Amino acid sequence: MSSLELVHDLNHHKGSVFSIDFSPDRKRLASGSDDRTVKVVDVATGAVTHNLWHHTSTVRTVAFPHDSRHHTGDVWAVAFSPDGNLLASGGGDHTVIIYDLASKEVSQTLRHHTGWVWSVAFSPDGKLLASGSMDMMVQIYDVAIGEVTRTLRHHTDWVYSVTFSPDGKYLASGGRDDTVKVYDLASNTVAHDLDHHTNSVLSVVFSPDGNLLTSGSYDETVKVYNIASQTVDHDLWHHTRGVCSVAFSPSGKYLATGSYDETVHIYDLASSTVIHKLQHHTNWVRAVSFSPDGRYLASGSQDSTVRIVKSDVMSLALAEIERVPISEHFKKVASSVNHETVRELYRPAVQRGAGAALATLLRAHPSLCEHRDEEEQGGLYPFMFLATMPTAEVGDVYEVLLMKPDLVASGIKMVSASRKRNMDNKTNAQVILKQR
Repeated sequence: MSSLELVHDLNHHKGSVFSIDFSPDRKRLASGSDDRTVKVVDVATGAVTHNLWHHTSTVRTVAFPHDSRHHTGDVWAVAFSPDGNLLASGGGDHTVIIYDLASKEVSQTLRHHTGWVWSVAFSPDGKLLASGSMDMMVQIYDVAIGEVTRTLRHHTDWVYSVTFSPDGKYLASGGRDDTVKVYDLASNTVAHDLDHHTNSVLSVVFSPDGNLLTSGSYDETVKVYNIASQTVDHDLWHHTRGVCSVAFSPSGKYLATGSYDETVHIYDLASSTVIHKLQHHTNWVRAVSFSPDGRYLASGSQDSTVRIVKSDVMSLALAEIERVPISEHFKKVASSVNHETVRELYRPAVQRGAGAALATLLRAHPSLCEHRDEEEQGGLYPFMFLATMPTAEVGDVYEVLLMKPDLVASGIKMVSASRKRNMDNKTNAQVILKQR
């Protein structure tokens, strides 16, 4: 693997940096600090584009906020909704606030906790919001109406971190009781009670495919669990002090960790080895975050700096969307996409393993999807998908576009596929690949 390049050493803060987060388009990075400010920098230039002074106390956690003046205490946690339209924040004033980013107004103020709110997370469909608190509870809200739909009281101490699985079926939480809980949201029961740590669990996150769950703890270890088998696949002991933050790369092949030992470790999970040990900071590393394309890794520290490193090898190499002329028939924009619309995709013989399955479907982009009305006959159903290629060495991502069969021909270097209306007929699906 190629070496990492330090592209920015940002010292815009005058206090410790507790949290960092990339914007969904990867062009901006937000950081929160105990200097009571939120800085937004341009990732390309490193210049500060927004200097927000709205807080009257420490900013502990941030994810690109527009306005957080409505908390009366520290802001410990924020999270974007999947569509990017809402921002939720949790604070030392015991509240969870949901902002409408278009109007910059508060859409919901939720006052159901009796202690500081350490963590907030949206479900993948954006309909639910979870929060973890010093009051030892996890609350799950219906975002549309702002009401609590369930309260989980299984921890016996503070809840530091909450995260949804990518399919939205599970919620994981980590707490000061040294445990990780995995909840089955259909039954509201604890599906897994993981007690492999010997000290507080400070951070939990699912892998992008949902098969793994990782946790970072004050016991200086990182555990990577296999959800199906309920076993620890990787037990990582490379830090010499507590682990504050963990983050999967978008490909799921790499794991970044930030620690009180002032280092950032990047692991290759296939071999459980540290492939990079970053020692750019001179104090505790409080936060780590991959950019959405996996090309950048940012870290925030007690030394008041934010460091951004770059590696094209870890990148998902996300191709830009190819604009393709489509028929006037396709005017109706889909509000949602059923993944079962495309059951299988196949590679042509020009690719390795002719006839093998092309990819794992990760998610659809509804805003880019168009379809015919049901009464119209024949034709095609064009959708835009994000998929990982099994032949790629680092989990390259390609755009997959369903197109007419006559547009899918040998030598056309674009990601495309076609299928007849009869979904049981698997012979008409083809794809050709292009990586920009």
